[in-house]
Parts: sequence; C-alpha cells; structure tokens
Amino acid sequence: MFFPLLLLVACSKSDDTMSDPQAFTRALARAEVDPRAATELCLDLGEPRMRAACMSEVAPRLAKSDRSAALTACAALGAPHGADCTFRLAETLGDSTLCAQAGEFADDCHLHLFSEHLRDWIPAGARPGNVEAVAASWILDAGLSPDDPRAWSAVYRWVLGQQRPLDRASCDNILDPMKRDACRMTALAHYNDLLNHLRDKGEQLCQDPLPPRAQFVEDPDLRALLIERRGKDLCDPNAVRPAPAGGLPGAGG
Repeated sequence: MFFPLLLLVACSKSDDTMSDPQAFTRALARAEVDPRAATELCLDLGEPRMRAACMSEVAPRLAKSDRSAALTACAALGAPHGADCTFRLAETLGDSTLCAQAGEFADDCHLHLFSEHLRDWIPAGARPGNVEAVAASWILDAGLSPDDPRAWSAVYRWVLGQQRPLDRASCDNILDPMKRDACRMTALAHYNDLLNHLRDKGEQLCQDPLPPRAQFVEDPDLRALLIERRGKDLCDPNAVRPAPAGGLPGAGG
C-alpha cells in the first residue's frame, strides 16, 4: 500500500537541485564560456554570502563584453552585497566612474582606485612638502575630498616608500597641519608594514645594523616601534609567514 508513496519520495529526492557549493563551482566554470548564464546561476544560490561571492567572481568577466549587464547583475543582489559587488567590479576594471554606483562603498571605492594609480603621476624622488599641489589636483579628479586625511595618507605612503632610508622628519616640510599629521602617522604605519614584509622574506631584523631596506633616519617613534616589534615577533622565527606576491606601495617590491 505504501510502496508507491515511498517510491515517489525517493524519486523527488533524486531530482533535487544541486547544493549551493556544487552550483557555485558550476557557475565559476560556466563563466569562462558564458558569463551571462553564470550570473543567473549565481543569483539562484540560496545562501546570500555565497551568492555575493559568486557574483563578485562572475560579474567582472561579464563586464568585458557587457558592462551594463554586469552592473545590473550586481544590483540584483540587493543591499548590502550589490554595492560590494559593484565596488569589486570597479576595482577589477579600474574604472572609478563605477564607484558612484557602489552605494555605501562609494568612498572606499574612489580611495582604493586612487591608491592603485599613484605610480602613474608621483615622480620618483618626490618628497613631503613638494608633492602637495599636484596631489590635490589628482585627489579631486579621483572624486575624493582634499580634506580627507585618507587620501593624503595614500599619497605619503607611496612617497615615503621610495625613501632610502625612511625619513619621517621630512614630513615636517609640510605646511598644512592635517597633511603633516597624516604624513607622520603614515610613516609609522608604512614602517610597521615594511617590517612585516621583510620579516616574511627572511631578513634579519632582530639586531642592528638593520638591512638597508629597514633603515631609517633616527626618530624616537620609529625606534620605539622597532623595539616593540623585536620584543613581539621580529626575533621569533616561528612568526614568519609566507611572503605575499608583489611588494609594498612605493617600496620597490
């Protein structure tokens, strides 16, 4: 009596759609040959974060042939994932005009793309105090405010990254207090990142003299940072992590 019902249940289970991980994998594979169809597969995923992750991979590939369709696909995710998808789309394409459609991430989008193109206009040998006029123009062109310390921090990270040795006192050549403070704080952040980078490349940082890349014009705050890092991890071989590909902004790799 119950056999047909059990058979029906068994058949219905065999016809279930793919799980989200399987559909995710299929969407990425499909994107290579038919990115438009792949976006539909992404949108069919049930888990919102997986749907967004799928679209962030697929939409840039669709944008190569149909930018409008890619933007529409990102928007179909809804908030907040649609805005993040558009941010990633702008990042991949290197197109700051798309940042206006990135919702809550619009400002971060402009800042990121601005940072990506610093090498295009900051001359080698630029120093704090002589780059501000041209930088202000580029900041405005990037859709950012010249009163935003983050934009100036990006500029000074690149400029300071070219110095050998790092000279934090060069920030004192900047007349504007906001920019000067941004430069001085950025010097510390840059040096901290540089120590990570050199540590992971196997450089000896546990004692003086430091390798050329890690040297700096004596500064009490940089010295305090170095001492702190030596006590924390620079002298611990177990703290070394695989060095990422590429280098630091302005640091020459």
